[in-house]
Parts: sequence; C-alpha cells; structure tokens
Amino acid sequence: MFDNGAGSIDIAGFGQLYTYVNQWLNTFRGYNKSNSGFINSGELGQSLTQMGYRFTPQFIEFLIRK
Repeated sequence: MFDNGAGSIDIAGFGQLYTYVNQWLNTFRGYNKSNSGFINSGELGQSLTQMGYRFTPQFIEFLIRK
C-alpha cells in the first residue's frame, strides 16, 4: 500500500504509513471512552452505529467472540 513498487518503502511512503497508523490510533482512542486500551461491546456498538451500521447487541457480542 505504501511501498515504492519494488517491495521497499522510501521516506515519502514511510511518512504516509506513519500518518495512516496515527489516524487509526486516534480513531481507536476516540471510541475507547473508558481509556482501558480495549474497546468493549458498548463502545464497539456505538462506533458501528456512528458509522451507519445498525446491529443488535447480540450480534456485537458475536463479533467480539469471533
């Protein structure tokens, strides 16, 4: 995704990768309201709802178990 086509990464690709990882980290932290380092079923359900998905609590528990 960020390599230069030769199976390695240059400084520009590394910068893009760093930004990408930090965006995911910030997203996780935004949904981890308890600051536990884990997303519980309530936090996961809330995050999926904010993304436009509507799942039952039972299905969310199923996702966590899997």
